[in-house]
Amino acid sequence: ISSDEEKSSNKISGYLLDVASLWELYLENLLRNNFQSEGWTISAQEELSLYEGTFFARNNYPDLVMRHKDGRLVVLDAKFKKMDFARDHYGNCDVDRTDLFQIQSYAGYYREKGENLILCGLIYPLSIDKPESTTLYGLENSKITFIIDGVFVENNTTDISAQESCFIERLREKINA
Repeated sequence: ISSDEEKSSNKISGYLLDVASLWELYLENLLRNNFQSEGWTISAQEELSLYEGTFFARNNYPDLVMRHKDGRLVVLDAKFKKMDFARDHYGNCDVDRTDLFQIQSYAGYYREKGENLILCGLIYPLSIDKPESTTLYGLENSKITFIIDGVFVENNTTDISAQESCFIERLREKINA
């Protein structure tokens, strides 16, 4: 066997998967399966055209937009990152500053359009079952709920459907509050 033949016989084939995209698709289907029958439509990657006609015009794409037939709106951004709900000794927390700014930007856009935004948030695979919610920006007078939530996953979690149900019920409770 020549050197070239030996090299070609050692080739490995496979597929590369964008797990963050799979997380978004998983959440889209989970929301659709649980909320569509309640009058919600779920859109993924809805295009927002910002600053049209300027040199800095761009499009943004929130991961998940839920619209109810009565006009209520929910905007969620899927994040496939570790979430421990912790701060380090420097004061940094698990929530990336850019992720926070991103969801706040989407919230501001829909609010300025006059949409009836009731909830926005970041959705993670949770390593600790400790979701949090407050009002948008933590302002007392805000009528918009802000959440950091997701599906609790753990190496020994055998029934992921139970964790999905817990997430859906928390979300349903916030939406209907």
